[in-house]
Amino acid sequence: MQAPRSTVWALLDDPARVAACVPGCEEVVAEGEDRFQARLGVKVGPIATTQRLRLTVTERVAPARLAVAGQGEDRGLASRVSLQSAVELHEADGGAATDVRCRIEIRLTGRLATLGEAVMRAKSAQMIRAFAERLSAAINPPAAASPAHHGGPALTG
Repeated sequence: MQAPRSTVWALLDDPARVAACVPGCEEVVAEGEDRFQARLGVKVGPIATTQRLRLTVTERVAPARLAVAGQGEDRGLASRVSLQSAVELHEADGGAATDVRCRIEIRLTGRLATLGEAVMRAKSAQMIRAFAERLSAAINPPAAASPAHHGGPALTG
């Protein structure tokens, strides 16, 4: 990212701004310090799912590393998801840019798990690319963009 690590960290440490970058994120509600509920709507192949996720920040080392664990379910599809993610920020270009490394592990059960690994990997890769593009746009907005509009869910609670 063409921004200092502190700028990238400020965005990643703001749940509402991160939610605006996550494809399909419809809502984020704070439930206490470092605990959130989120609603994520995603279409995977022929199946549309709305996951209600419970997320917890498990590690915060400013401005270098942020880790989150979560679990959720879509009762209509009898599917569950559990996830662990970690984002690491490393200075680049003498501090003028930031190298962002993200690792996400997702486990699915139920109907979503029956779609197959290839379909799920393709969807995950698509969502990660979209997240990276939105994150980059949030850090370096186009000149014509309105600073008052973030284009995503607001944090409530």
